[in-house]
Amino acid sequence: MAGTWTNRAIGAEVDVSGAGATSITPTITSTTQGDTIIACLGTAATTGGGQTFWTPPAGGWQQAGWVWDGTTTQTDIWYLSNVPSGQTSYTFTITAGVAHTIRSTVASFTNSQGVGYRQTYQTDLGTNSSTATGTSLAVTTAGTAQTNNLFIAAYTFDLSGNSTAPTWTTPVGFSIITTGSASALMHGFFYGLSTVAGVNTITGSESGVSATARTGVCATFNANNPGPIAVPGQNLSGGYAGSNIGSVGQGIPTASIW
Repeated sequence: MAGTWTNRAIGAEVDVSGAGATSITPTITSTTQGDTIIACLGTAATTGGGQTFWTPPAGGWQQAGWVWDGTTTQTDIWYLSNVPSGQTSYTFTITAGVAHTIRSTVASFTNSQGVGYRQTYQTDLGTNSSTATGTSLAVTTAGTAQTNNLFIAAYTFDLSGNSTAPTWTTPVGFSIITTGSASALMHGFFYGLSTVAGVNTITGSESGVSATARTGVCATFNANNPGPIAVPGQNLSGGYAGSNIGSVGQGIPTASIW
């Protein structure tokens, strides 16, 4: 049975813009031994700029999932389990690809399972992308989430050519990690503290300004160890997606409690 998740802290949003953008360092005021740190990254490049490939900070970071729309926008979720006390900054570096605008925030979470259950593992993943104009994007998980998992959802929309800055509608049952719409890149990072077992769907919606490209990733996490987890297929609707384990279109990392 999963324990209860609690958000401990949310770091300040960090924004990097310009053709020379090669890294970003989100920060958080403090960390507590055993916390789980989630990092959300939204990137935008000029059309045809290609996918962005990241090197995470040292220390055991894992990529929960990513999706690129094939043209301009990309969204990534990374996580660090059993974080040591005292860490306050994390630098993600681009190793390939071109990102002209980057947005990132980290947030820390703790689980009521206690000291013996500090090792967080991923339970489910969903991705979606679209290069058609629109103001919302639904993402559905593969269906392996468990009850009361931590739920992270991240969206990146391309607002190029729009002079009006829209606002996000916070999905029902979720809270904001950070949202914004500067420099033609609209990003919305959200968290929920419980899931239903099986398939979960979350829709990112903004107010009325059509985005020319949209990407979204959602991932769920647990903090106990029920045994090996089957590797499901991705939920894809166009675009390119994957995670750090297995082939593209697959990969839910698993971990054992030590």
